[in-house]
Amino acid sequence: MRPALVLTAVVATLLSADPAEASCGTPPPLSQRLQEATVVFVGRVVTTTDNGRTAHVRVEQVWKGAPLSDRVTVKGGPDDESARSSVDRSFRAGARYLFVPERAGGQFRDTSCSATVEYSGALAQFVPDTVTLPRRSSTGSSGLARQAAIALAVVLIVLILSLAFSRRRRRSSVSSS
Repeated sequence: MRPALVLTAVVATLLSADPAEASCGTPPPLSQRLQEATVVFVGRVVTTTDNGRTAHVRVEQVWKGAPLSDRVTVKGGPDDESARSSVDRSFRAGARYLFVPERAGGQFRDTSCSATVEYSGALAQFVPDTVTLPRRSSTGSSGLARQAAIALAVVLIVLILSLAFSRRRRRSSVSSS
């Protein structure tokens, strides 16, 4: 009877363990994790791919680290979309997060073990004294609008110069007749 009881206890323990916690261990307090981080920013997930494991983010504030573009991609899993790990992180489109990823070779990597959390008012206590805004990227709707405005201006200038040249030619041909 005792071996059955021990076996039942072991099975119950294994089934009730949260895999992310088992893989990550007990994290230090958020304040310590933010202090130790190299990159911290607040952003809203615009879209996701790879079953939510890759987030395309509009950065709102940079709390720590080098200046960032206003649009970044954060990968929450391996590069191979068919691969999975016990610490994959998934994101929700439309949600706002406090991101605390690792930066590897220009890419942001995040796992369920990082301090990244969905943003809430409770995080206000951690806002640093100095917060910077992201750099505007040359892509996205703002970049496309700027490029369209420049193209329109060039077309209008060419049109005005063509009309002026055409009128000048007409006047000179009327004068010579």
